[in-house]
Amino acid sequence: MGRTLYLDCFSGISGDMLMGALLDLGAPLAAVEAELAKLPVGGYRLEAERRSVSGIVGTSFRVPLEEAPHDPGHGHPHPHGHGHAEGQVHAHAHEDEAAHGRTYAEIDAMLAAAPLDPAVQRTARAVFREIAEAEAAVHGQPVATVHFHEVGAVDSIVDIVGCAIALHALDVGRVVVSPLSDGSGAIRSRHGMIPVPVPAVAKMLEGTAIPYRTHTADTELVTPTGMGLAKVLAASFGPMPAVRVEKVGYGFGTRDIGRLNALRAVLGTPADAPATAEAPAAMPAPAAAPVADAPFGLPGATDRIVVLECQIDDSSPETLGYAAERLLAEGALDVAWLPAFMKKGRPAVLATVVCRPEDELRLVGLLFAETGTIGVRRRASERHAMARSTDALETEHGPVRVKRLAWGEVRKSTLEYEDVKRYAAAAKLPLQEAVRRLSARLDADAGEAGRP
Repeated sequence: MGRTLYLDCFSGISGDMLMGALLDLGAPLAAVEAELAKLPVGGYRLEAERRSVSGIVGTSFRVPLEEAPHDPGHGHPHPHGHGHAEGQVHAHAHEDEAAHGRTYAEIDAMLAAAPLDPAVQRTARAVFREIAEAEAAVHGQPVATVHFHEVGAVDSIVDIVGCAIALHALDVGRVVVSPLSDGSGAIRSRHGMIPVPVPAVAKMLEGTAIPYRTHTADTELVTPTGMGLAKVLAASFGPMPAVRVEKVGYGFGTRDIGRLNALRAVLGTPADAPATAEAPAAMPAPAAAPVADAPFGLPGATDRIVVLECQIDDSSPETLGYAAERLLAEGALDVAWLPAFMKKGRPAVLATVVCRPEDELRLVGLLFAETGTIGVRRRASERHAMARSTDALETEHGPVRVKRLAWGEVRKSTLEYEDVKRYAAAAKLPLQEAVRRLSARLDADAGEAGRP
């Protein structure tokens, strides 16, 4: 299940602060650098410094650029949108800057094509999608064209992808975040004075149950990148859960806010997990980190999905079968074809594709390429999903994967169909008989596990 990470946001949260805290917990900077090198992004370096602030030792993390163009909208040579103390991005959709940065669609395509660990890739794309959707709503622009100006794009790519790499290097399976503490007042941005919370953060809070409060610091403490990371990573928001604490780390912000400006991160194992007298295992490099079926799932939590729909009346059954295979292979969570009637009584199919937000644009492209549709409807939604993990049932014909599902006190186990089919063929059994025998073995194993 992985470790539990608790983020104490008593002074807000930003990408740099979270990265600093994860490095302070022991995430290897060299491994983060090696994974980031897989991205076609250059002109920066990583700086991590252990230092003492207010008598507390922690880590400051920065992403200095080799050549940062001067931006007249700010009074310093390294502009980061809202003037964020921790160097966070302000995304926008202004056409006059399109030649000096990257759009969300370009960043998402770059992350999708990069040879990153799949779990790291999913997490990073989900965070960028969260920020881009908020900025698109604020500026009244399509999500795909939301523009990240040059410096902010590099800084945010490094922060967001770097945090995802560090989380998986630390074998974090669950993230819990405290109520968010922001500053107050107004800050100077590229477009004049704007209120705190800044518009993108306010949009990301809209319609959620995330606990949020403003504080006495007369500045911004929760940045759009920090908000996007918290919203995507958090299995829940609230007090620290019961854990056996392994280590506590601090990631420092740069502004003087009249008190400690840091993000505290607590790493541990669930208090109800089996105790061991052995020392914790060495932290794995990102390539060796276990990949969960879904990132940072919490039993009983909801996750965000997109539902794509279109009506098709000019594609053959073979074409639709192939399209479904492609969609599922490219990350669709579910694909369904339903009978429908279109105008003039023509029989057709209603295609419904459920996907993660970060996979939407790629799957829309597949629908256009592999079917006859010329328009795809979309709606953002949320789903309740049982937490899941996978183990194996050893048999005389090889292992059969078992999916373990949990929702609060509800527990289920399901056999992997392809493995059951292989087992039935090897044992020369009808499929249903193979299911019966394997299910009986599962029940027997569960009975043994429950005995004292």
